[in-house]
Amino acid sequence: MKLKVPKSEKPKVSIVIPIYNQLKLTLDCLNSIQNANDSTPVEVILMDDNSPDPKVQSTLSQVEGLIYVRNEQNLRFVKNVNKGAKMAKGEYVYFLNNDTKVTDHYLETCLELFKRFDNVFSVGSKLIYPDGRLQEAGSILHTDATGINFGAFDDPDHFEYNYVREVHYCSAAALLVKKDLLKKIGWFDEDFSPGYYDDSELQMRAKKLGYLTLYQPKSVVIHYEGMSHGKDKDKFKNRISFTQKLKNKFIQKDKPVANLKPYQLENRKKILKKRKAEFEKYCYDASDPIGKKIFLKTKPQLFFFEDNLPDFDKASGSLRALNLLKILQKEFSVTLITRNNSQNLKYYDEVTQSGIRVLIDKNLNMADIYDFVVKNIEFAKVLVFSRPEVFAFFYDFIHKTLKDKNLEIPIVYDTVDLHFLRFNMQLQFIENRHEKDYIQKMFEYHKALETLFITESNETWVVTLDEKDFLLKNKFTKNVRVLSNIIDPSPSQSPYEKRKDMLFIGSFGHEPNVDAVEYYYNEIVPLLKKEKINIKLHVVGSQIERLPSDIQNNKFIKLHGFVENLDEVFEKFLFAFYPLRFGAGIKGKVTQAMAMGLPIITTNIGAQGLENPDKLMLIANTKEEMIKAIKRYLKSKSLWNSNRQNSIKYIENNFSFQATHQQIIQFKNEII
Repeated sequence: MKLKVPKSEKPKVSIVIPIYNQLKLTLDCLNSIQNANDSTPVEVILMDDNSPDPKVQSTLSQVEGLIYVRNEQNLRFVKNVNKGAKMAKGEYVYFLNNDTKVTDHYLETCLELFKRFDNVFSVGSKLIYPDGRLQEAGSILHTDATGINFGAFDDPDHFEYNYVREVHYCSAAALLVKKDLLKKIGWFDEDFSPGYYDDSELQMRAKKLGYLTLYQPKSVVIHYEGMSHGKDKDKFKNRISFTQKLKNKFIQKDKPVANLKPYQLENRKKILKKRKAEFEKYCYDASDPIGKKIFLKTKPQLFFFEDNLPDFDKASGSLRALNLLKILQKEFSVTLITRNNSQNLKYYDEVTQSGIRVLIDKNLNMADIYDFVVKNIEFAKVLVFSRPEVFAFFYDFIHKTLKDKNLEIPIVYDTVDLHFLRFNMQLQFIENRHEKDYIQKMFEYHKALETLFITESNETWVVTLDEKDFLLKNKFTKNVRVLSNIIDPSPSQSPYEKRKDMLFIGSFGHEPNVDAVEYYYNEIVPLLKKEKINIKLHVVGSQIERLPSDIQNNKFIKLHGFVENLDEVFEKFLFAFYPLRFGAGIKGKVTQAMAMGLPIITTNIGAQGLENPDKLMLIANTKEEMIKAIKRYLKSKSLWNSNRQNSIKYIENNFSFQATHQQIIQFKNEII
């Protein structure tokens, strides 16, 4: 089959491949581009640096779709790739060595990071050897300009190499760069010709201007370089052999390898002179342990302890946890440590692609997690524990570890909500004596547990101002911060006239939601029948099987269960209906509906934590009031529009990512 590479007239990415001889490797590389499953519109520019082998030109000039450029004289690597990059028509340039093979989605996954993160300059792929061992998961530089290929010769599936990470630099063997920034920053520095330190200098220069270099583990490129050296694992693990790394890059085969050494020494001096301030700002010393220098010096490490990976589409507390992690990541290098090792890829990818290290992989057990914490806790500047059961699980181990190592690290307890207040409120709605005794015991247990953790922590996070006032009034702690739900407005667009019925969203592993739907069925439905109001409550959420079996689909209620795409759901319904009778903290289902521009009917309990909720929604605390509220939305488009607009504005001012980010910046400045 004739070799043909993809070519777009309007490429998103220009792939620039510098070559010198090595025809077979180059053909294999082009073949991998042809066969890779990746939908990105590309052009492939092959920069032949005056190869003396006549077969190179005669063969490659016939490859369909290839932009083949042959230099009239040998420019060497730096000048050659600069020439190719300046020719590129794409919005991005992907520098790719010819001794590589790309794999499926190698560009799509890199491009995704430019959408996820602000101020991205470049994204590097995961490089692996043909035998499956890891070659590089981003590179680490030291203050003396020496460096290491992080993870060299290790298992590429280890958790340490499978999250997006800001790095000092990634090898230009497989590096995606935004072209307008490349022009702005100034291409590869030709002072470093023929090579050595050119890629690291470029990316450190970008850092100086506030731009990021990210490592993308989902973009996998097989790199054939230096395999003969890779057999001595003990000698070469976690070290860069600059000779093997760059010999294919710009050195001709008729030149002895020994000639490389002067370039290495000379260019190391150059980069130290040009980028001394950046090395001191972003890098650690070569003698520092790997657990410390894996992250940039500018971002302190934070360990976040949770129950599970946040199943953000099933529970409002999990959505808050995910968004909180994303915001913390802006100021800290975050490690998520869970007590359950379930690697649901949907939730795992969302966290790891957000730049958060997650202690989960198929070979990891709790003993491994404890071992990791013991070896690395000294590098953390803050420890955050989310939910009382998580704090209880890790409490003894963490305190013993800190004591054994003589460490004093600030501890934050993120309550999510004050569980004992919720149980106390629930007691007034329970008539069954045995159930009431159980809830009473849960109240007493959680009160003792949560107040202990609050007093043991340096700072407590709550989700409402009422909870903060309660803790301060009862002198549980002096350091309380309100970090509420986190959501940006994303209003649904369907007009009033095209909507109908009511919506209830919630996880039915959460007792207040079960009670609310039961209350609707037992108390509200009879009044709807009596008043002849033709409206139905659509119930959406996980664990819906926990609802009583007598609640069946009928004229006034329809059970949908878990729905993955909620955007479509919010377009259909006229308003959200949440007849909550007990609970604690701010309600994620309420703020979510507000952010989506869906007006709400709820109780005082449902509106907890909101200022002047009567200006945002209809508050109804009895079944009669709820019927009146339903009628009001059915009759008044102007009321519906007013509550919709007020809610959207309120979310933007109080619950947006930007508002919470400012809180985290303040927290960082105060606690470190």
